[in-house]
Amino acid sequence: MIEIQNKHISIGVKKKGAELSSIKSKESNTEYLWQAHPDHWGRHSCILFPVIGCVIDDSIIIDDVKYPMLKHGILRDREFELTERSQDRLVFTMSSDADTLKMYPFDFTFKAIYTLEESICKIRYEVSTDGVVPIPFNIGGHPAFNCPLDKDKKRSDYSLIFNESEDQSSPIIDQNGMISPELQLVLDSSKTLRITDELFDHDALILEDTKSHQVSLVDDHGDVKWTFEYKGFTHLGIWSASRTAPFVCIEPWYGVAAVKGATGVYVEKKAIQWVKPREIWSCEHSVFIEPKH
Repeated sequence: MIEIQNKHISIGVKKKGAELSSIKSKESNTEYLWQAHPDHWGRHSCILFPVIGCVIDDSIIIDDVKYPMLKHGILRDREFELTERSQDRLVFTMSSDADTLKMYPFDFTFKAIYTLEESICKIRYEVSTDGVVPIPFNIGGHPAFNCPLDKDKKRSDYSLIFNESEDQSSPIIDQNGMISPELQLVLDSSKTLRITDELFDHDALILEDTKSHQVSLVDDHGDVKWTFEYKGFTHLGIWSASRTAPFVCIEPWYGVAAVKGATGVYVEKKAIQWVKPREIWSCEHSVFIEPKH
């Protein structure tokens, strides 16, 4: 794990998957990021590209050709190269090769950039193509945060508070990881989503085109623990592995899992993004660690 720090926070990132693996407060030595215990979920914050979640028949169809595709895509188990390191910035880079082309037939370069600014960890993804035609993709993050953060509390003592009042219903994900037409009400003209034990019984909650661009973890005394900013993303996933898993994921996405009954044609997937040759497509989300009061 490669680490950088300032006087407020430290972070650690693994070369495998360019996966953010630690966010710590220097003041309290509190670890905010889930530490990948395999009893619940053996990852910290994987990068999702070029698909989000599951796809039809574990494959995608591009120009009438079917390509095998893994859940959440092809990056999270790939080795990245550390291409830049400074006191407050890490840049990890990976380019397409013979193995990726078997699943995703496009030449690309992907950069994951982590920057510290005071008590903020900024996470930026950049996609460019080394080919001569525009390329399509879905993209997203999957950071998991320890919850509870306090030894004397349980996960259900916390809520997620959005910065705007929301009316949101989430599609229910079926047992095969596909999005069904059935909906469940998540927010009814409210900013507050209580993290109840049964909240994730139907897998992830999927919010689309939220008015909010920030969400905070708040305990039952009203103390804000961190604030997550996700400007521009088309969807926000919220997930935990079970009723007892001691973490919650806040997942900014451009795209979602496959819709039940879809054709499998890749460019028909929701929120497909495009990058042209000689251009860079980018998105950014961030985590602000609240100082201890």
